[in-house]
Amino acid sequence: MTDKTRVPPRYSLGFLILLFVLTSRSWADSAASDLPVLVSTDWVAQNLDRLQLIDVRSPDAFLKGHLPGAVKMDWRLFTDRRLKPTGNLDPSTDWLKSLLEKMGISSKTPTVVYSDPPENWGEEGRAFWMLEYLGHPHVAVMDGGWPKWWNEGRAVQREKSRPRKASFFPFIDSRRVVDRQEIRRRLKDPGFVIVDARDHYEFAGAIAFSVCRGGHIPGAVNVPWSSLLDERGCLLPRISLREVFRSRKILPERDVVLYCTAGIRSGFVYFVLRLLGYPRVRNYPGSMWEWAAEKNLPLEK
Repeated sequence: MTDKTRVPPRYSLGFLILLFVLTSRSWADSAASDLPVLVSTDWVAQNLDRLQLIDVRSPDAFLKGHLPGAVKMDWRLFTDRRLKPTGNLDPSTDWLKSLLEKMGISSKTPTVVYSDPPENWGEEGRAFWMLEYLGHPHVAVMDGGWPKWWNEGRAVQREKSRPRKASFFPFIDSRRVVDRQEIRRRLKDPGFVIVDARDHYEFAGAIAFSVCRGGHIPGAVNVPWSSLLDERGCLLPRISLREVFRSRKILPERDVVLYCTAGIRSGFVYFVLRLLGYPRVRNYPGSMWEWAAEKNLPLEK
């Protein structure tokens, strides 16, 4: 008598991991289908129980008060441990994964980042960029950050949050990053626009923040990150933001790359351009710490 019992097919470990990642991403897509790139304090308050919150302010500011359940993140922990100073991410994806998991950051949970825009340096944009680069499917920034939340009299937590058990599955998105080799190669490419997110005095040649040489990358257009905020630390209206970039010929049809000193302020401008729907925008995390240190790379003043 023939045994007609079906034997389950065997799959490779790689296939099973890929299937799990795709399933996790589908779950996140469903859970965060209404998560835009920019969220309001009202929206966060209404969805606290289904979000993971990341606070990128200083340790002292975090301990004085933070959003309920928020975890503290320092961008420096994720940089290349072999180099100082550097804005480049550590090349070990496993190391980055382990850091995020220790913080309780899961790739399956919608994530909102916030800071203190008038006092910080755009760290929320850097965290947004890094998580997108690592394949997190749903990341947003809270408009107005901590000051707006505090001034509205919303719930505050002062004790540290216990990190949740988390699984982060990196899915590197190379469309989010650019390196110095490509920038140098395309300096005269008309379809390639380089945006400097530093202040005007740095762009003009002042040496600051441990940069080896003063100036800017040839052909770069200056858009200081803070010029995209109003006096309260909230983003300008989208119509105003679009005009800032259009007036400088930073158009959606061009390939836009961003830099600053260490990829922090440029990470914020990256976030703004993602908000505006620019299809090809990348951050240069090495930025001036790396570019100015390479004596053979050109600078303008």
